[in-house]
Amino acid sequence: MTNQRDFDTLAPEVKLRIDGNALSLDATSDIVSVHVLEDVNAAGMFTLTLLSWDNKAMRVTWIDDVQFKEGNAVEIDMGYRDNMKTLFSGEITGLEPQFSSDAAPTLTREGLRPAPSPHVAAQDADFLKMRDSEIAGQIAADWSLTPDVTDTRVTLDYVMQHNQSDFEFLSERARRIGYELIVKDKTSVVSPAEERRQPRPHPEPRRRAARFQRPSHHDGSGREGIRAGLECQGQGRGGGEVGGRG
Repeated sequence: MTNQRDFDTLAPEVKLRIDGNALSLDATSDIVSVHVLEDVNAAGMFTLTLLSWDNKAMRVTWIDDVQFKEGNAVEIDMGYRDNMKTLFSGEITGLEPQFSSDAAPTLTREGLRPAPSPHVAAQDADFLKMRDSEIAGQIAADWSLTPDVTDTRVTLDYVMQHNQSDFEFLSERARRIGYELIVKDKTSVVSPAEERRQPRPHPEPRRRAARFQRPSHHDGSGREGIRAGLECQGQGRGGGEVGGRG
């Protein structure tokens, strides 16, 4: 006979924390979907879509709620009941309400991981009498990131950043000396690539996506969705996909 506890561990879940506090129960019950995207060539991002209608009060909800103010810190855990992992840590950057004649209104909140990104406008900069590690630390501080940088030891007379975003510039500098740039949460890590190489059973994903999706048969209250699905996938270095669906 199947143990109920064993069955529960297969239930996909998502948990959100806003400014360190768990998302309210009402907001959690109105979640339609949560999508997290990580890409080595761009800043990590997320979207959170909520039902945005109160049938009893006949009014739009969540648009002005303080939980979803721009700039609020967001942490997202996904997985199964006994195996949850933090997939995203960043902040809310925008909102997109959607109104339809044949469906309840929804509100989508978007956010980014605070990291240098190719999407930031290219710029020029000069660095005099500095090591690459010092340059990386200075740029990390400009982005309010905590630098974790291995000393490169060699002082360079002059380094120019020309028509590049900070992310592109640091990535190129790291590749030239056999280092790699990794941004995780609010820490910028620059270290020799070989220090982080470990045997892996699968190709290391360069792009990962995770989505939590509730069924679409809500009645407008947002509280009819009992079942949910969790999908994770990643693109390996060779272009193949790794991942699974629950």
